[in-house]
Parts: sequence; C-alpha cells; structure tokens
Amino acid sequence: MSLPASTPPSGSMTRRHFLLATYSALLTVAALGVVQSGCGSAIRMVAQRPELMTPGALRIVLLETDENLITVDVFNQTSAPMVIYRDSVMLSTPSGMRARMRGGVGHVYTVPPGGVHKLRVRYDLYGLRRGDQVAMVFQNAIVINGQPVPVEPLPFILQ
Repeated sequence: MSLPASTPPSGSMTRRHFLLATYSALLTVAALGVVQSGCGSAIRMVAQRPELMTPGALRIVLLETDENLITVDVFNQTSAPMVIYRDSVMLSTPSGMRARMRGGVGHVYTVPPGGVHKLRVRYDLYGLRRGDQVAMVFQNAIVINGQPVPVEPLPFILQ
C-alpha cells in the first residue's frame, strides 16, 4: 500500500509540505481570530444628542452610527456656500483627539445655500472601552465665507 501523493514518506518533510502545513496553520489561526473578534465584542457609539445647531448658520442631524461609522446630515442655513473639510472632523476621546480613518472618495465638500450634505466619518476605536465618552468635533471643519463656523461637539457614549 502506498501513501497518497500529498503525504511525504514517514520521517521526512519536504520543503513544499512544510510550507503547505505552515500556510494551513496560519489560515486556521487567522480564521479563528476573525470568528473570535466578531462574537459580539464590537463597541458601538450611542449618541447623547440627535442634532446640533448653530443659529443662522447650520444644523447637523445624526442619521446613524454603525460601530465606528458616524453618518450625519449637514444643512447649510445661510445664503452663502458652505465648505466641509472631512479630514478636519475629529473624534475627542479620553486618550486624546483622533483623526478619521482614511477611505471614501471626497475630502472637501461644497454645500450650496439652503443645501444639505450627507457626511460619513469612520474612526478607529481601538483601546477605548465601554462607558468611555467621546465626541465628534467639527472645529475648523465647516467654513462659510472663509470663516470657520463654531459648532459644539456631538457627544457619544461607548457601549
């Protein structure tokens, strides 16, 4: 009786078989890591306020949060164009400010007078814990007539 072609003779392991066994083991470990990290351990952000307003300038309405992704509508309530700098929308955390995670197509958006823009921003929540308070900060991120619009932070609690 002979061994199958994929099995090396007893006591010897060829380089090919060693690499295949190592690759298989790494795939198994990676798959287990994905399964374990996805078992309800994700932190989610729960909003403490549904909207923000700067009278005569803008309104920001929270549409949804999905783990580390925040989606808001930004309404331009002026008669001038509004510019949104997505890279300037930060997340304030107990360990300091965090920039948004890279991704998406645009980084700068122009909203016409009376218009609205759906803004999606994703943050890295690594190292944060349930119960931590965080806030989406718009300081210097929204500009009208060349001037940053003062907007208070949008607060969240991690659960």
